[in-house]
Formats: sequence, C-alpha cells, structure tokens
Amino acid sequence: MNQAHSILEFLINYRYVALLPLAILEGPILSLAVGFLAHLGYFNFALALGVMILGDFIPDTAYYFIGYWGDKDVLIRKYDTQSKIVSKSIGHFEKFWTEHPVKTMFISKLAYGLSTFLLITAGIARMSYRKFFTQAFIVTIFQYGTLMVVGYYLGQSYESAAPYVKNTGIIVSAVAVVFLVGYFLLQKYMRNKIINMEE
Repeated sequence: MNQAHSILEFLINYRYVALLPLAILEGPILSLAVGFLAHLGYFNFALALGVMILGDFIPDTAYYFIGYWGDKDVLIRKYDTQSKIVSKSIGHFEKFWTEHPVKTMFISKLAYGLSTFLLITAGIARMSYRKFFTQAFIVTIFQYGTLMVVGYYLGQSYESAAPYVKNTGIIVSAVAVVFLVGYFLLQKYMRNKIINMEE
C-alpha cells in the first residue's frame, strides 16, 4: 500500500516526466492509476494515453529486434522451461504471426509470464516491423484505453459518492482490486491456453 501511495505521489509531483519511465516498467497496472489521476485533473487523458502507449512500444520494439537479430536456438534455450513449452510452440507462433497477427498480438500482450518471449517470436518469424508496429498499436490502444477509462470512472465514482459514503476510498479500492483480479485471471487464462497448445 505504501509503495502504491509513493508511486501516485511521484506521478502527481513529476507528471509526464515520471510517466514515461514508469510506463516502460509497468504499463498496464499503471494505466489504471493514471486514468484515476486524469479524472482528478493531474493528467490530460489523451496525452497521458499517448505517453503510456509510447512507454509500451519501447520494450516491445526491443523484444521484436531481439528476436529478429538474435540466435533463434539460443533464445529458445533461454526461455524454455522443463516442460519445453517454448520449443514445442515456437513453430505455431511463427505461423500465427503470419496468418493471424492481431489475434497473436492480443494473446502475446496478455499471456502473463510468456509475453516477452511471444513478442520475441514476432522477430523470429521475420514479421515486418511496420506490421508489428501496426498490430501492437491496435492492441495497446485497446488495452491501455480500457484500463484508463476504468481508472477514470473510478475517480468519478469516488467524487460522486464521497458526500454519502464514509469509507469511499475503501469501496473504490475494492472495485479496483476486483477489476485487476479479473485482468490477471484473463492473463493467466491466455498463458494456460498457450501452455496447453498441442504440437
């Protein structure tokens, strides 16, 4: 709780200067807080969304070029597990990036624990960077936009309920927790879907 408070205080004090590096490190969760702060007037919603998307593209681009320029066998060994999940599914994802780029990007961005390697496979599959950028933009604006809108309306709920409810902060926090749990369950589902992929 203290860490979350410190991050919010850091964002309030340094605004956009703080937003980009934090977005690079932890974008999806941060976007919920930024939406909340946008409602309170600390951020311009559209500008903050743009910074968040930029912060997401920086590591995604790095992962893409790691796959494009890196040694495929070395990368597979690095990210593989004892059950050989990565080596068993690499062929599928090379094909998926070619045939279903938007769906594959969506899965890759939400597959908790496997997202980094799945984005690397776009480079391994020799997908053009322009196409990678386009698909990433589509999925990222949906992902971050949704989270920021939820954060924004949590802020609105907070303000409207404050005169009537003594522990409004607790209620808003509870709603945020429920939403985040749902978000992580979706990530877990995507990850399990990949793990259970047949050869």
